[in-house]
Amino acid sequence: TQEVALQHRPLVVMVTAFGADEVRSAGLSAGASAFLDKPVSQSRLWDTLADITRPKPQWQPPAKPPAPGATTLAGLRVLLVEDNDINQQIARELMESMGVQVTLADHGQQALEMLQRAPDPLPWSLVLMDLQMPVMDGHQATQKLRQQARFKHLPIIALTAHASPEEGARCLAEGMNQHLTKPIDPDALFECLAQWGLPQLSEQPLVIEGINVTQGLRFCAGNRTLYNSLLAKFLASMGEVPAQMREALANNDLQRAQRLVHTLKGVAANLGASQCSSLSDHLEKALGRATPQSELDAHLHLLEQHLAVLTTRVQQALPPPASTEAQGAGNVDLAPLASVCQSLAALLSASKIEAGFHLHQHEALLRHGLGDGFVLLHRHIEDFDYQAALVALIHAADAAQINLN
Repeated sequence: TQEVALQHRPLVVMVTAFGADEVRSAGLSAGASAFLDKPVSQSRLWDTLADITRPKPQWQPPAKPPAPGATTLAGLRVLLVEDNDINQQIARELMESMGVQVTLADHGQQALEMLQRAPDPLPWSLVLMDLQMPVMDGHQATQKLRQQARFKHLPIIALTAHASPEEGARCLAEGMNQHLTKPIDPDALFECLAQWGLPQLSEQPLVIEGINVTQGLRFCAGNRTLYNSLLAKFLASMGEVPAQMREALANNDLQRAQRLVHTLKGVAANLGASQCSSLSDHLEKALGRATPQSELDAHLHLLEQHLAVLTTRVQQALPPPASTEAQGAGNVDLAPLASVCQSLAALLSASKIEAGFHLHQHEALLRHGLGDGFVLLHRHIEDFDYQAALVALIHAADAAQINLN
């Protein structure tokens, strides 16, 4: 095409069975606009044609909030269902630049299985569903989800290269909430995610005397479900810390006593319980120097009194706990599972409270990939016993043939 004197030079898509760099370089030199590897799927064909015929918009942060109360998408969790790895990367990086946490599924069947295995509340705020996919397309997956009462109100957003009114009407009729055309317009994506994914402003504020809930929620990226979960873990395990410290001191186990109060200090600080964290800090410092037993007892007594009142207030403020059943292990992509496990192992090795956040964010993947091993791992992290959790993770990873190094 470079040698023909055409006023409007056509776009050329090269179809090849070879993915080598030298073949692509030769094609680019000859004037190819894009490449398709054989066998050519309908989805990749549509996506390639859309990519070369419409310019890709550049993402810029919106000048003003696109929806009432939406100033950030941090904490929003999206299940992206897309078979094209290039489109996966574009959509994922766009959303991650907005603060969104993204989980990938390669086709509708995989997304359906992930959602059915996931505990309640679901670990995703909405589903971004491509329509043209192998195994099970977006139309079929949406219809199967809408047949189950559990997913009746789950927002499902269609991704399509077809912008016709008929296609949009079909998506709505099948139960999708909205559709976005590809290439994705970043501003339209931001508005859509903010509209369907952010929590409703009508949610009752959480108020607990002795805890700065606003600060605690900020540490959880505004994720109310995660924050409630951490408060429940605090309630289940931290109230016994003073008694456990008395036992440790009675057995002259100063190291265990320091570890217990240090964990309590960090957990309380992350929840916004500043007074509890401060009292713990005073006791930790007293343990670190030659302090008379009477002074240690006084510090411990103050902490114990405060903690008894605080745990009562937390218990009164929290909703009833929801039970979840352990899921068995099944076929899972080991690459993302290994990455999540490696990050979790690093957090557990450093005894960081972020391990709990990480576990919650990737719970569906870990539960599915680690099977029965997840139950013990989850229990130890709930108890803030990070060393025991690390041992449990190592055993579960070995069973799943995952390398943590």
